[in-house]
Amino acid sequence: MNYGGLVKISDSRLIVLGQVAAGIFSLISVTFCAKYLGPEAFGFCSILLIILNIWMGIFDFGACSWAARELASKSISVATFRFIMNSKTRINFIFLAFAPILYFFAPYEYRYSYILVLYPILWNRFNFVQQYLLVSNKIEKSIFLVMLERFIWLLVIPFSILKLDPMLVYSLPILIGQFVHNIIGSPLLKTDHYSSLSLQKYSQITIFKHSKHFGLITMSGVFSTFDNILVASVTSLTESANYIISQRFRNPLAIIFTSVAQRMKVIASTRNSNHIQVAFRADANLLVLGLLSSTFFSISLLYYSEKILGASFEGIGLIMFFGSLTSVPFGIIVLSTNLLSAIGKEKFVSSSSAIYTFVMLLSVVFAASFYGSLGATIDVFLIVSIYALITSLKLKKELMQLV
Repeated sequence: MNYGGLVKISDSRLIVLGQVAAGIFSLISVTFCAKYLGPEAFGFCSILLIILNIWMGIFDFGACSWAARELASKSISVATFRFIMNSKTRINFIFLAFAPILYFFAPYEYRYSYILVLYPILWNRFNFVQQYLLVSNKIEKSIFLVMLERFIWLLVIPFSILKLDPMLVYSLPILIGQFVHNIIGSPLLKTDHYSSLSLQKYSQITIFKHSKHFGLITMSGVFSTFDNILVASVTSLTESANYIISQRFRNPLAIIFTSVAQRMKVIASTRNSNHIQVAFRADANLLVLGLLSSTFFSISLLYYSEKILGASFEGIGLIMFFGSLTSVPFGIIVLSTNLLSAIGKEKFVSSSSAIYTFVMLLSVVFAASFYGSLGATIDVFLIVSIYALITSLKLKKELMQLV
């Protein structure tokens, strides 16, 4: 079924297949990387990436999400979308100034982590290209690029065999994957005809005014990852690595929910209740599959995590179980908040996300202080589950009020 030329029902299956393949590549690469680096080096790189994500979120401040929604509703042209993308890319070049600081002042064994300053520049364009392909219904190209990028992450295997510096083993596959994605993906925005007449140039202040609620949503998501740093500050780098690796499995395991959300937010932008409900019913089996597969995988990790990750991650089974099981309520949050934002309720999402993030960070500090990484993992599972219930009930209420 086609919704006004937007997307087809079969697109959900296609997105899921692509995301599952990409998720498998992600899980394999993360597992090999954690095993090669060990808890301390893996924890250091993960925390550095979190810090970069925080600043990246501040610089973008929801511009990509807002521009994608406006493009989907035909309120802006492809030329304007590309202009916004390029303006945000230029801002991210400021991160290059931190490369010499990391090289000379980071601990000697971590000096090569400085190359990660390229990550914000590449990720900014990756995000814009993917959003453009999805709202333009170029699903096959979107999936191909994501799968290619994540397949390149598997370079961690030959790099570790070659005994490269641990920082390079962590960083290079990520950066090469994003670089290739941008080389292939960015020119796709030029394939649409546009002229200077269709171009609207926005200042950074104007973009901020339009995207501020999306920015608050983004920053809540970014600051929610600050839990990794907080756990490290009240425990140890090794203990926090157990927590971080358990959370790294959350996004890949929520792939089905994320894939359905990517398709349905384009449909939701029409604000047609019948279309949204039909799409939900069509994807019901996929959502059930997501629930069952995440639960099965979590139970498997309970028993086999130590064998997979190695002896340095001793006693991590229960932590991995709760961390990976969090993917179920997390997936529900992704689905419900994306749809709420698409139908114009981004103000509710931004305020509720801020409260959720504050409560989660506060509680995880206490949990980690008294019960270590296991306590922090269980705490996050409970908080995420409660927020998933709140957002899903809000979505149900709003959909009932749509025409």
